[in-house]
Amino acid sequence: MDGSKRWTILSDQIRWPTSITIDFQNNNRIYFVDTKLGRIDSVSSKGTDRITILQGDTLRHPIALDVFESNMYFINRDSGDLLRHDKFGRGISASLERDLGNPTSVKGNRM
Repeated sequence: MDGSKRWTILSDQIRWPTSITIDFQNNNRIYFVDTKLGRIDSVSSKGTDRITILQGDTLRHPIALDVFESNMYFINRDSGDLLRHDKFGRGISASLERDLGNPTSVKGNRM
């Protein structure tokens, strides 16, 4: 807990990470939002096997993220929208809420 055994998981192709979550049901896979690059990526807990899950028009300044079961939930700051998307990048995003007033985080219930 003193930071003496820490290691770098990822250091390239990352500009402004604003949210990170761990998918404990999927081998502790790490999902993160990069607001500057406008994408959501996933990487193994060892920093290998990086995958871009989502990027492009669906993301409008993404700032928050959580993963639950087969979905990921994220917030677009510019639109104030809460969206759901398959955590493997399949299909299209579904809007759950629109025009939220200054959203800053999303948290799933893991119970």
